[in-house]
Amino acid sequence: MYFNKTPFILKYIFRNVTWNISESDEIFLTFDDGPSPESTPHILKALRDKSIRATFFCLGSQVEKYPDLLRNIRKEGHHIGNHGYHHFSGWHTPFVEYLENIKKADKLISSKLFRPPYGKLTYRQYANISKNKNIIMWDVMPGDFDNRSTKEMVLNRYNKYTSQGSIVALHDNIKSLENVLYTINNLSNKHEFRDLGFLDT
Repeated sequence: MYFNKTPFILKYIFRNVTWNISESDEIFLTFDDGPSPESTPHILKALRDKSIRATFFCLGSQVEKYPDLLRNIRKEGHHIGNHGYHHFSGWHTPFVEYLENIKKADKLISSKLFRPPYGKLTYRQYANISKNKNIIMWDVMPGDFDNRSTKEMVLNRYNKYTSQGSIVALHDNIKSLENVLYTINNLSNKHEFRDLGFLDT
């Protein structure tokens, strides 16, 4: 189960997490799980064609396999965040192992930004990680990865739930690619877009 729009109660419980940028009138597109030779080059081209800069939350295991793609993402002017080395759920991974997974990715991805896979953290993990990382969640997830969603449904959810300051969670993989490209190619011109590099301090 996932929420297209993040409930307020989650934002209240995890107050030191960045869910959106409330003081901004821009939109912040983010892409998880890459880089991948099957999807990343296509997403980069679509963003380039729209003159959009975004944030890619990359897996260390993927970066290790495809370092040239990471360089290409940076060369295009996008920002990189840590998504762990492996795609571990915080709810099903022992505390120390989960933290070591982040540190292993840190050796490949130099970033203070961290997005937990699946958005799942225990409170203990959250309390520890937030001391050294800026944990970035999202307030809009249009469901690009959902097999039940058509590309039109994904775009409609994006348009329905996104507002000024929204952080939108999309995915950099072959499973989501058609939906992601359709959404990018049909983005409205009424909003400006920005990456989250200003939070990487």
